[in-house]
Amino acid sequence: GKNAGYRVRVGSTNANSGGAVHNVQRHITHPNYVNSGGNLRSDIGIVRLASSIVFGGNVRAGSIAGANFNIADNTNVWALGWGLLSVSL
Repeated sequence: GKNAGYRVRVGSTNANSGGAVHNVQRHITHPNYVNSGGNLRSDIGIVRLASSIVFGGNVRAGSIAGANFNIADNTNVWALGWGLLSVSL
């Protein structure tokens, strides 16, 4: 892991205002992460914040679904993440 120098904004849908901003203390990339010509494998990591998130309003804890979790067809879901949508070399 390493000190990322990144910040995380919670409680807002706007990248530049609202909610609360937390500094990233450390991030850990999956040890089997591979980016081979845009083919990403094990593209997941863990972020540890330097301060605690206060839950309430627009900020709630999420959970990771188990291996046997099934979602019915046409169910609304939320997805989150960050990263590139395309690569420009």
